[in-house]
Amino acid sequence: MEKDKLILEYTRLCLEFQSFAGSTPVDEEREDQVINRLYEIRELLGMKPINLRPKKDSTAVLKLNDDSENQFEDKCWYIEKWYDEDLEVALEEAGIPITKENVIKLKTACKGIFDDKSERNSMLCQIAEKTFR
Repeated sequence: MEKDKLILEYTRLCLEFQSFAGSTPVDEEREDQVINRLYEIRELLGMKPINLRPKKDSTAVLKLNDDSENQFEDKCWYIEKWYDEDLEVALEEAGIPITKENVIKLKTACKGIFDDKSERNSMLCQIAEKTFR
């Protein structure tokens, strides 16, 4: 049970750590707290230590796995594909004529809508909480 709580906390902190990348200004005190706690949890879980301190002019990227012996893998586990047919359905449901031009215009408008992962990261955290509590 304690291990599950540590994994849940680790997951939350990983998401918070990732949010520091690119955020300006960074709350350096909070970032240090998160990094120190991640180190502690990794040690408690018997995971290999890693360097989470970014080098100057670089972005730190947290990977859950550090070696092939670790139970965590850094592999893509989900891919979502969208097709013109999906856009046609959206146009139809919105009552907009389905034309090649409208599909192209909608596709152009939709570029980048999934770039902000904050909502999806929040959903992952909620699922982790439900799974481990």
